[in-house]
Amino acid sequence: MTNKKEKLLYINFIISYKCSLNCDYCSLTKEERKQTDFLEIKKFKLYFLQLINFYNKNNYDKLVISLTGDELHTIPNFLNWLQEALEIIENHVKDIPKENIKLKMHTNMFASKEFYLEQFKMLRDSKRFCEPEFETAYQAMYHSEHNEELLHFIIKNISGINYNSSMALRTEEDKNIVKHLPVDSYYVFSKMPKREKPKNKEINFIMVVKSKGIINGCGYPMDLNLFKLQDKDFCSDCPHESCVMLENINRI
Repeated sequence: MTNKKEKLLYINFIISYKCSLNCDYCSLTKEERKQTDFLEIKKFKLYFLQLINFYNKNNYDKLVISLTGDELHTIPNFLNWLQEALEIIENHVKDIPKENIKLKMHTNMFASKEFYLEQFKMLRDSKRFCEPEFETAYQAMYHSEHNEELLHFIIKNISGINYNSSMALRTEEDKNIVKHLPVDSYYVFSKMPKREKPKNKEINFIMVVKSKGIINGCGYPMDLNLFKLQDKDFCSDCPHESCVMLENINRI
């Protein structure tokens, strides 16, 4: 008898594309990185309610909610946005055990210390309805004493929250620049390794891109209309041999 696979719904809200860096491995164009529009809170609420309905109808075992943006501190009143988003989430996951909900925040490291401390406080408070996790992306090609000091500050002050420090490398040689820093995972963009697809999970990965709509997480075709989404194990059926997302998904 085959054991039932754990069904995972992974929702990545890309709040903003804005980024002042010019990394040569970035998948976004320079014009896209200049855009200042962001995911409006009313659109976040609409998409989230639809996705929660989808989650409940299809008997998922776990829900992962990812809030992502390279320079979230440039979004007007973002801390108010985040507080409102967390209230929306809490109000609509009351029937889901908190151990079945992971809330992930991912960002580059260009904000003030006070900005991070406010986020950490909100994430600690969110432990009453989910399992929060914070991830920083340290770009090795922009290594500096300031960024190194900020990384140590984050590590020192993030107690009580699951934390992952990721390093973005152009090539393996970049590792020499940051090898003295605390790190949980490396992303070498010159040669993304093949990653084994999870055998014990069925994954539906959905990406919300700013206020413009819904796409799939990795380039695999799916219906873009949320109201017509089909319950499907996208990752197991995906034809691609490598995937930058599987590193995170396999850790869940």
